[in-house]
Amino acid sequence: TDTGARPPHPGTAPNAIASPPETGLTPISPHSSAIADAISPLAGAGLGPMPHLSAAGPYGLWTLAEAVRAGGLPVDLEVAEPDGPVPAHLGAAVHRVVQESLTNVMRHAGPTHAVVRVAQEPSTSREPGVLVVEITDRGRGSTAAVPAEGRGMAGMRARVQAAGGQFTAGPREGGGFRVVARFPRPTA
Repeated sequence: TDTGARPPHPGTAPNAIASPPETGLTPISPHSSAIADAISPLAGAGLGPMPHLSAAGPYGLWTLAEAVRAGGLPVDLEVAEPDGPVPAHLGAAVHRVVQESLTNVMRHAGPTHAVVRVAQEPSTSREPGVLVVEITDRGRGSTAAVPAEGRGMAGMRARVQAAGGQFTAGPREGGGFRVVARFPRPTA
């Protein structure tokens, strides 16, 4: 479980929010009033490479969580380190699903906190391994059994499917919202 404490990145102050330029993320001011918009640059198809970068955490999620926390949303990370190289398209899809999900929590859930889990289910003799990404909150969110799918949800679904995965999202029993993306792990 991530407590929010990170070792300093080389060349940065220990509490800096800016991410390394190679992640493709935009540095965010902790005083930004439009932080949800700043962390959700989903307009356009060009993702650019999103490699696994240890300085930004697996899939760039440490840096993303720091920016969201600076915007006022508590985020817990439970992220398993990848057990091997992560293809750029898969790393980008994981990052963008978490990014859009946290943006949605900030916009729609009201006062709450979010939990991001990234885990690897091992392969068996019958099934390949699966990378599971889950983002949950206990906010007010949608009360509809099947919430309307806006551009953000449709974009996440398309990204996950383009990476060969499965996408589900909807209200949680007892309140809140849950997004799950399941990606096949590439075989060596």
